[in-house]
Amino acid sequence: MLGAGASLKSGIPLSAELVEIAARWAYCRSHGRSVDDPTVVQSDWLPWLHAHPWYRTDLGPADNYSATVEHLLQPRENRKEFLLEVDEYRVLKKAVASRKMAAGKARRAKIVLLSNQGHTVREITQRLDCNERTALKWIGRFNRHGVAGLEEVLREGRPRV
Repeated sequence: MLGAGASLKSGIPLSAELVEIAARWAYCRSHGRSVDDPTVVQSDWLPWLHAHPWYRTDLGPADNYSATVEHLLQPRENRKEFLLEVDEYRVLKKAVASRKMAAGKARRAKIVLLSNQGHTVREITQRLDCNERTALKWIGRFNRHGVAGLEEVLREGRPRV
C-alpha cells in the first residue's frame, strides 16, 4: 500500500503529500508534459484535480487518498512507474534531512527537490545562494541519471591535497 510506514522522519511521503505528487504526475501525463517539467506548478494541477467528479473538495487531500490512487494511477502499470518516481522523491527528502550525509550531496538533493516542486532556477539560486549554472547542472544530471546523477564525478588531474 502506498504511504505505509510514512512519517516525517522516514522520508516516505504522507498520504496528503502522495495525493499532491500523484495529481501533479497525472496532470503532466494527461497534458503531454514531462513530469520533470519545473514550470508545472500547483496552480496548474490543483484546479484540474478539483474538477474531477470523484475528488471531494470538502475533504482534505489525505481523505481523498484512496480515490486519487484508484482514479489517477490506472491502469495498474502506471502505479509501478509512479512508485519509482516516489521512491526517488523519498531518497531526495531523506538526503536533505540527513545530518550524516555530505553537505554537498544534501544541497544537490535540495536543488532537485525545489525544482520538482515548481520553483524556477532563479528562485532556487536565490534561496540556496548558489550559481545558476550549478543548479542547472544538477537538475540536468538528475533528469538524465536519477538519484545516481547527484554523486560527484571523480575528476582527472592532480589529486586534491
